[in-house]
Amino acid sequence: MRLILTFNEKGADHSPQRGAAILATISALVTIATPVVTGIFLFLPSSSVVPTTVLAVYVCVLTTVLLLVLIRQGVYHARQLQEQELRHSEQDADCARRLAELGAQHGEQLREQEIRHAEQLRSQEVRHTEQLSVQGRAARYAPAMIPLRKSFGSLANASWTMLEGDRSEDTFIRHLQNSLQFLAESFSLITDNPCRTSIKVTSAPANGGHIYDGLVTTLCRSDEDELDYATTRDQIGNNTDFRQILEDGLAYFISNDLVAEISKGYQNSHWTPQVLQSHKFKYRATIVWPISRARARMSSSPSPQEVIGFLCVDTPMINSFHETFDVPIGMTFAGGLHLALNRFREQQMRDRNGKTPDFVHGSDEE
Repeated sequence: MRLILTFNEKGADHSPQRGAAILATISALVTIATPVVTGIFLFLPSSSVVPTTVLAVYVCVLTTVLLLVLIRQGVYHARQLQEQELRHSEQDADCARRLAELGAQHGEQLREQEIRHAEQLRSQEVRHTEQLSVQGRAARYAPAMIPLRKSFGSLANASWTMLEGDRSEDTFIRHLQNSLQFLAESFSLITDNPCRTSIKVTSAPANGGHIYDGLVTTLCRSDEDELDYATTRDQIGNNTDFRQILEDGLAYFISNDLVAEISKGYQNSHWTPQVLQSHKFKYRATIVWPISRARARMSSSPSPQEVIGFLCVDTPMINSFHETFDVPIGMTFAGGLHLALNRFREQQMRDRNGKTPDFVHGSDEE
């Protein structure tokens, strides 16, 4: 770009030099011509003043020529300085533009790195929190075994009362409630949230009605503050957990967010429109196990599941239960409860009207 110049630019660049050369030539000619002319006039007898005049003219012409040369050179150098300043300004502007572009690119790279770093930190924090939660929960199973052992001990006492003891209803219920309190304590330690447990008994629908018409009554609870639970009868068809266990033959029902299940059709006879509107739910997560006789695994043909009741655990905190580890605890308790509870129900019916109770039969499916 610097090597390609137009004719005008070349002329503009070399015109000061040509002018200086012309002035130098004129000065040289004047310098040579002045002595010659002066000598000629010296030999002329009638012109004695002429040499002085010629010399003065020579000095004036030479001085003028030198001034013109100096002015021309000054103008030339001033123009060069302006051109250099212009080029320097353009170079400075170009450098500033490039620096701004580099700064913008560097700033964008820094922002992207900060975003990636923040995402990595959040991901690591989530993983670390999950690991701590898993480790903390796993560590809580050990101390939970102490109240769990007491729970099964009270369950054994309740079973002994009905099978080999005096078959006192009050004694049986007292041992059963103690067992539920220890079981609730165990789940509270495991989940690190307050938990409640309860046992509900079923009654078959009258006159061979549909399974949905069967009723569920609370036999006892771990919390003693609700003393009117025995008078409440809930219809199986109005409760999704009981209905699915009986209809689909499920081994258990678990939900870690019951409120979210409402949009999927979850029903609970205790969740009235007022409760749904106020969102004042006593519990938001639950596990329900059927209390039934263990099926013969070698049986060639499936038989309906005889469900005499349900074991329930619930908590007001969502995402509290671990399906893999928590479900077997309640399943074992429900299995150990079946025989004594069945004997208790039979004795109740005989004491009242001399009849044995009818069971609610679930589906043949596992």
